[in-house]
Amino acid sequence: MPRTRRSSSGSTARPPARACGAWWAPSWSTRAARCSCSAAPPHVRLFPGCWDIVGGHVEEGETLCAALAREIEEETGWRLVRVDGMVDVFDWDGGDGERRREIDVLATVEGDLTRPAIEREKFVEARWLDEAALRVLAASSTDSGMIDLALRALAGRPAGDPAPPS
Repeated sequence: MPRTRRSSSGSTARPPARACGAWWAPSWSTRAARCSCSAAPPHVRLFPGCWDIVGGHVEEGETLCAALAREIEEETGWRLVRVDGMVDVFDWDGGDGERRREIDVLATVEGDLTRPAIEREKFVEARWLDEAALRVLAASSTDSGMIDLALRALAGRPAGDPAPPS
C-alpha cells in the first residue's frame, strides 16, 4: 500500500504524528552522502517488502524529538545527537483506516553505524545507500515513496556535512 499525501484540510481532527529520519555521523566527513534505509519483511501489515527509514508513532505525552530518539534506539541501537532539518510533513492512510501525520527529518546519530541493531520482526535488512543506490531501488520498487523522500533528504544535506561509513 503506497503512502500517498493527503491534505488534512476540511478536518478539525489532527492525525497522530510519526517521527522519521535519515542519518549520518559527525566523524565521517570524507565519505559520500548516504542514507540509512531498512527493508520491511513481506509479512508486516504496513508496507510489506518496502524500503523505509527508521521511525514510528509518537506516544501520548511524548515530544517529537523524544519519539524520534526512542525509535532510533529501538530500531537501530543508535543514539540521536541532533535533528538537523525538516525533510517533509504529510498526512497518509495505510489502508487500515487510521490517518497519520508523518514528519520526516534529517538527523545525526551516533553508535556503531556499521552494524545497526535492527528489529528483525520489523526489518529484514538495513543498508547505507547513496543517491545512485537509492535510484536503483526506486526504479525496481512497487512503493518508492520513502526512497524518494530519502533522495530529497540527501539533496537537502548541506555541503561539507559529514557522511556515514561505507
